[in-house]
Amino acid sequence: MKKSLVALILLGLSQFANAGEDFFSSVQINVDTLPSDDNSPVEFRGYVLAIGKYGLDAPLAEYAFERSEAGISQMRTDAFMELRGSASDSLQWQVSGKAELDWYRWESGQGEWGLDRSRLRLKDAFIDATFDNGLWIRAGHQIFTWGESEGLAVTDVLSPIDSRAPGQAELQDIREQIPAVLASIPAADGKLSLVVSYRAGHNRYAESEDDFYPYITLKDSGINIHVQDPQDWYEYAVRWERQFNGGDISFAAADVNANELSVVDFQQSNNAAPSLSFSQARIQMAGATANRVFGSWLLKGELAYHWGQMVDTGIAPLALEQDQWRSALVGEYSGFDDLLISLELNNIYALQQYEAEGLGKSKLSQTGLVFRVRQTALNERLTNQLWFYSLELERGVSAGSIVRADTSYDLSDSWELGLAAVIYTSTDNSQLLYPYQNNDSINATVKYLF
Repeated sequence: MKKSLVALILLGLSQFANAGEDFFSSVQINVDTLPSDDNSPVEFRGYVLAIGKYGLDAPLAEYAFERSEAGISQMRTDAFMELRGSASDSLQWQVSGKAELDWYRWESGQGEWGLDRSRLRLKDAFIDATFDNGLWIRAGHQIFTWGESEGLAVTDVLSPIDSRAPGQAELQDIREQIPAVLASIPAADGKLSLVVSYRAGHNRYAESEDDFYPYITLKDSGINIHVQDPQDWYEYAVRWERQFNGGDISFAAADVNANELSVVDFQQSNNAAPSLSFSQARIQMAGATANRVFGSWLLKGELAYHWGQMVDTGIAPLALEQDQWRSALVGEYSGFDDLLISLELNNIYALQQYEAEGLGKSKLSQTGLVFRVRQTALNERLTNQLWFYSLELERGVSAGSIVRADTSYDLSDSWELGLAAVIYTSTDNSQLLYPYQNNDSINATVKYLF
């Protein structure tokens, strides 16, 4: 009985640890440049964002969620500031930071107002240097988005993501900066880039009082959770890319720590509480991306081979390493006025199969789906979007699905309003999203830009 319970716990944990990667870890980001003002030595921009979330139902009572009824689930204020300047024509710098203030918390079924948590995080903090031979060097905190997929990490393996609330954050906001040195130089009619990073960290996960605490199956179980440092803090990646009329291609390789945490050890003794340890696996990747415009269609493809991915076997206590082919095919159609339709199919093809106790043989192939519709109106001041995510995990077990519908309206150049509904679906307790199936929410935001 104990072995079966531990196996079930590890299955859920390992699948959730991979969730950030599976659902959201290859998001493309367009980083806006700061406004140009030749008379100002330092340029700046920023925003203040108020976020309110209302849980539409009580979370499942069989898990130790702090919130026990429908109601406000979060009230938060984010403040962001970015500064940019130049020391010369060939040397520029940029630094930004973000403060997060939580004003509402749940504890043992009771909601309370007041400043609960405050966090100040460094975002961009880098120096750019350009040289006459075309060499460009960027050193410091920066974001990397290598890839075409919005639902699966294929070649995009560098930057971690913020997975504290799956499906609820804007996709362009979940990518995390890492400390790194990027060197780029023209080569073979394209551009060759080399990245070296140190202490890049892992995905951000929700805390124990939050609605999406990743270890909810262990909460109040008496099992101690530990996060171990990876064996090597250094990470390396290289990419060659070339643009041509109507599209571009790239080839990339990397030796990095996986951004998701995986189970690495479980210990149990008569004299101490059980202990479960997580860490980042070391993985290697080699792959390619391509995209091309055909009239109103934009087609994007991505293919990579991964060595050393950690997957759960369903047998306590450890996961195992698995080599995988990962791929994604995306089609975007913009032939309708003010409407963009996108469909992505992504796939993991595992070369090694294994037997899982009580669950049979693992599947060779697993396929995920991302569907997106985006509509703009009123001279692009109003934006409506519909997202649908569905993924098949190890052994063909569905993770469940997430549906998000959101709308945003620009009142002016400075004020933006947003409203979103996020729905989680799960049919049985073998699915990743099962503990969170009642955590549907309505999210409202007010943003002031300066």
